[in-house]
Amino acid sequence: MHDDRLKEVSWFEPFVVPKEHQKSAIEGVWEALINRIRPDTLLHLSNTIEGMGLAQREQPRYWNLSINKRRKLLGKKPFAVMPLHLCLGNEKDAYKEIETKGYAAMAFTSKEIEWAEKWRDANMGRFIVLMPLHGTTLHKQFPQCQDWAETILKKYPLANVYLAGDGQGVNKPFGFDGRVTSTLGAPIRQLILMARYADLVIGPPTGLLTASVMWGTPRIYLATDASVRQLTYGAQYDFSIQSQTKCSPCNRAIYEPSDCHVPVRDSGLSECSYTFDKEEVMNRVEFVYSRCPWSWSGRHRTPLYVSKVPPPIEAIDWKPEPLSGIAAGAAAL
Repeated sequence: MHDDRLKEVSWFEPFVVPKEHQKSAIEGVWEALINRIRPDTLLHLSNTIEGMGLAQREQPRYWNLSINKRRKLLGKKPFAVMPLHLCLGNEKDAYKEIETKGYAAMAFTSKEIEWAEKWRDANMGRFIVLMPLHGTTLHKQFPQCQDWAETILKKYPLANVYLAGDGQGVNKPFGFDGRVTSTLGAPIRQLILMARYADLVIGPPTGLLTASVMWGTPRIYLATDASVRQLTYGAQYDFSIQSQTKCSPCNRAIYEPSDCHVPVRDSGLSECSYTFDKEEVMNRVEFVYSRCPWSWSGRHRTPLYVSKVPPPIEAIDWKPEPLSGIAAGAAAL
């Protein structure tokens, strides 16, 4: 919002409108903006993944297919490619961008970076694990969050867990021996910076898990709606795992219990959110912990088990010049 290249930033939250009127409300907002601004180009990114990779109920030609057919049609294209495809104009350039650059750029002010570095300094020598409590749909949930967090904290005395989310999901903040911190309500930009300086990010498919890959931060995606390959294409330092429920991945956007292929549990969450092998997940946590970058030097991460170290994050002052070297590690948006 402080970038000189932006003429105007508009915000409209459709969820304050009754569900049956949301679509018409959004269309009205768009129509008013277009009539007022008269743009030369309109770039629409709000429906890239949940439309090209996940079927929605409003797409009966995909929604009503068998799981196997839907996987073949929607489950092959990597999620990282979809928004780049629209931005760059074609799929070939999108793949090339991932293969050659291997990162997605994000810009932060010097004050934001200073805050993140102070936060990391305060946790120097600790094993920092960032865990989102939930995602947006019924199968992007994390019902094991507290159990797994407590397991990690009991096994690793130097571990600290930071919880992220908006507080609207089934999971609620919890404590353990003073080593669990809730960041509920924190801005997403702040959480993305925390993901850079964390040692591990683990949780359901959320934007925070995606953003962590840009920094080269190890992550464990609990894949439910899509396959591990589709979620993690181009990613380094990835230790993701697929749900063991037979209908996963379903390549559906599950917003209502009736959308699931199998009955949801009494908690209201999809079955696939529960069916992960805890022992296997903890083995992956141990792998990351045993190679954790304990040797920190200022803002530079020096992982012991990778040869390519992400370059330092650069501060910018919201100037209109081209940006480079902001973030590195893997191809992810």
